Amino acid sequence: MEEINKFLLRLGDYHIKNINDEAASQEQVYVLWSFMNILTPSKFKTMFARGESDSNLQKHYLADTTNIRYLLDMIFCVGEKGRVCFDNDDWIDPDDTDIGNFARICTLLNSALKSAAKGTPERVNRMHKFIQKNKKFSDAFLLAKENLIKRYEKLCSEDRTKVNLYYLAILHTINSNRYKDKSVFVSTSRDFEVAEQFEQSLMFIGWMPKAHFPAYVASKKMDSFTSVCDSVGLPFVSIPVYPEQAEISVRYGILPHFIIGVKIKNVFYVNPALYETMELFKDCTSIMQMKQLRADIIRNGLKVNQGRFLEYCRKSGYLRYFTYDGIQYRINSLS
Repeated sequence: MEEINKFLLRLGDYHIKNINDEAASQEQVYVLWSFMNILTPSKFKTMFARGESDSNLQKHYLADTTNIRYLLDMIFCVGEKGRVCFDNDDWIDPDDTDIGNFARICTLLNSALKSAAKGTPERVNRMHKFIQKNKKFSDAFLLAKENLIKRYEKLCSEDRTKVNLYYLAILHTINSNRYKDKSVFVSTSRDFEVAEQFEQSLMFIGWMPKAHFPAYVASKKMDSFTSVCDSVGLPFVSIPVYPEQAEISVRYGILPHFIIGVKIKNVFYVNPALYETMELFKDCTSIMQMKQLRADIIRNGLKVNQGRFLEYCRKSGYLRYFTYDGIQYRINSLS
């Protein structure tokens, strides 16, 4: 299993290019390498990769990999967004801690577990094993929704949001037919080789800051979610549906500020914001300032010029976009 960090240290195996499709200069390659040496040792981030297909690229950006410059301009300004941004229909807000909203989540999980025998033979087999290995969890949603609601009522608002996110992430990874078209998550992986399996045209490489919790749900590191469930007797999953995928479900989408670059075949295209961000170190006059800048970059991302953000969004296949100010998420309509 190859972790993303190892891939980043093997960047020399790829052609490093800028968004104009020209080879990066020696100085730019050095800047990229310096950035990786700043980012990869940090314990305050989680690296991810996401493979993408031409059909999805066309749907998301109304462009594909035959128009590289336009596609990269869109990606490095707009980022990648979840299915919730493809229409203006109703959706389940993880921040809605009302009992009625939680009841909807329970109903969807009930439906997903009841439909375990539907789909491809691979999915049916995986769901059968999932239910067997998580019997307490499955029984709770199949048989006792009222008990779940009573336990949910005991939680504070912040913990209710965590539970909502946790259960919606499970729905997302189960890939329930009733939920997948309205999912608030984008699938990524900590494992480069897993992401390659989903890559037909392009791969995003980036990171999520741990300070932005709960901006993502990692399938193998759910202690902060499961401990909340356990505190009031809510069920939690012991083994995910696809444990080998090392999934990181990113909330709403991938902000361009956290995209290092995009791999297309044997070429790695660098996010131009990376170069501009690294220029800020030239203004530092002390080691302390450099440390503070490093921490700020890991936490808040690259300094992206989003002057054309709304213009690009309206040219894309998205009907909504999301914003995050470090505290609160908002979904906004483009109409």
